[in-house]
Amino acid sequence: MGFWWNQTNDDFSITPSGIKWGSIQSIYRIEGFVTPKDFDREHSCPPAIGYDTSWNESTEVAMTFHRVEGSTVEYHCNEPYKIEGMDQETFEGEAVCRRATAGGELTWSKIPKLPCRLICREGYSPNGDGKECLRFSNERAQFGLSSASLKCSRDGASLARITSIKDMESAHEGRTYYTAHVRVGNETVFEGPPAGEVSCDAASSCQADNVSRCLTVTKVSSSVSTQKFGNCEDANYYACSLPGRCPKGFFQHRGLCYRLLSLHSRLNFLRALEKCGEIGSGLVYPETKEDLDFVKNLTLVRVDFIEFWVMKIVLE
Repeated sequence: MGFWWNQTNDDFSITPSGIKWGSIQSIYRIEGFVTPKDFDREHSCPPAIGYDTSWNESTEVAMTFHRVEGSTVEYHCNEPYKIEGMDQETFEGEAVCRRATAGGELTWSKIPKLPCRLICREGYSPNGDGKECLRFSNERAQFGLSSASLKCSRDGASLARITSIKDMESAHEGRTYYTAHVRVGNETVFEGPPAGEVSCDAASSCQADNVSRCLTVTKVSSSVSTQKFGNCEDANYYACSLPGRCPKGFFQHRGLCYRLLSLHSRLNFLRALEKCGEIGSGLVYPETKEDLDFVKNLTLVRVDFIEFWVMKIVLE
């Protein structure tokens, strides 16, 4: 947080600049620097661009500690967020402290309006809390949950988390949708919506078991939606979400979730399929060079037998 030093004759006062930083943990020392306001105006750009840690999910900001000539502030909006700059909406950009004319005052080349705000791409609508974009499909996933997930990944999206009745506003009445709420082993990947928001289907079960592992939601009317656990191979509709989300321990890439199994023994192909199946997954199947590069880089994070084995399968 910055302050202005205002002095009149023999009296002075200190007032906040209005720019605040997010909370910082484990502060061991604070150093203060006093710069006269006139000197600051002559040698620095105005303190007009700030940052808050609450923006982390939507906005990345990199800035220099000072505001002298040549200083930069770089910003990047995480999909599907956008930012409105001075004259156009942009996903990323840079503000530079400079003089518009020789000998003129220092000003920023642009003052971006942070944080980035949500703008959904065509076919997607904001969810109930306005933090994600949802799309409810007009086609069925003929081969169940796996094909539903792949169809979402074509948009760089993942299957959607439904947390309230408001999330169902753009869904079609009478249709049943796959969601990201899937039972794996004894745990649900993402907790489903509270029964008070999306009620349990009276004719079905809202408890997962070894057969009924996929939680689906159905829009009954504008004010009523239901949920139930069912077979993951049924040809249901599906709901996609941007940005893509993955459970803990997985890495997200273009809407799909990847994980390296940290095993210390070699596996044959069938055993590898079995181990992946135990966590509700399958072996990787890269379809583009971008996918292949992602898997390659992921394997560099760890070095043991299984990572090299996965790389061998991918490259062949």
